[in-house]
Amino acid sequence: MRVTETVTETREVEVLRSVKCNQCGEEVEEYGFGNFLCISYVGGYASILGDGTERKFDLYEPCLKVIMAGFKIPPIINYGSFDGPDEST
Repeated sequence: MRVTETVTETREVEVLRSVKCNQCGEEVEEYGFGNFLCISYVGGYASILGDGTERKFDLYEPCLKVIMAGFKIPPIINYGSFDGPDEST
């Protein structure tokens, strides 16, 4: 049996307030977080970026769109439950 007690505790926590795009520098606060892609990459054995070196960065959707437009082989797109692409931007 577990015996519990309710206590009041004060502690510091890290809270995300904004995200800044590593490509363009655009900063978005709170509700725009969904428009960012967070990438974390760890270089493998003999990686030109460094064995075991971790790189983390954030890309704003407009920057991601420009980067993907430059791909020789375009990414596979799955629209899921949406009707299709939003080509208005």
